[in-house]
Amino acid sequence: MSTLPQFKAMIAELPSPPADLEVKLRLLGSDLRRHATLQARAAT
Repeated sequence: MSTLPQFKAMIAELPSPPADLEVKLRLLGSDLRRHATLQARAAT
């Protein structure tokens, strides 16, 4: 289990949420491509 300072550091390192729709859509597209790649690898 993490100590309080470790937990605070982990939270501080999280990326901030995307500000606009274009960024959100790019992130979603990237996640979908990554998921498709992992699914294709798992199927072989």
